[in-house]
Amino acid sequence: MTEEIPKMIKLEKTTELTPAQKTHERSVYQRARILEPWMRTFAEWEVEHPQARPLERYRTAERLSGSKFSENRMRILRNNGLYREYREVIRQRNIRTAKALMEPYTVESVQAMRWALGMAIESKDYRAVATLASPGIERAWPRRDDPAKHGDVNIQINLSPGQAKLLDRETPIIEAEIVAPDSSPEG
Repeated sequence: MTEEIPKMIKLEKTTELTPAQKTHERSVYQRARILEPWMRTFAEWEVEHPQARPLERYRTAERLSGSKFSENRMRILRNNGLYREYREVIRQRNIRTAKALMEPYTVESVQAMRWALGMAIESKDYRAVATLASPGIERAWPRRDDPAKHGDVNIQINLSPGQAKLLDRETPIIEAEIVAPDSSPEG
């Protein structure tokens, strides 16, 4: 019982939301009352089964709604903005909960990886060394940077002298006159 108290404190720290996030989440839950109960249940099911095949999705939707479900009806449901927003809030909540539940095990996991890496080096199993070391290195120093994380992206365009001359020219003046439409029966 005494071990549960520190874990609860960690859970609260990990799942803390900003006031704006709390307000948004609360408003989505309140607006989601408009959705039929089976829609909310189906959104929760979809979050829990992200890799489900379409046929499985249709069967679940039919079971929950009590009526026939087609591809067109599924498309209409998924295009509903409130349904999508509700599903996204539930997905984010589940991710936060999973992170909070996994947090106590991260230290043990890292220690186990270090032990396994040490054992692989001792036994000169270089294939295992690469398998164990690569994910940690990739996590610490990703090979691919995400430009969206770094803010603005500056793009520099170098023009040849000929291209610069084309841009420096004055735009031509085009003279035009308005012609009335032909009212003859032929044209």
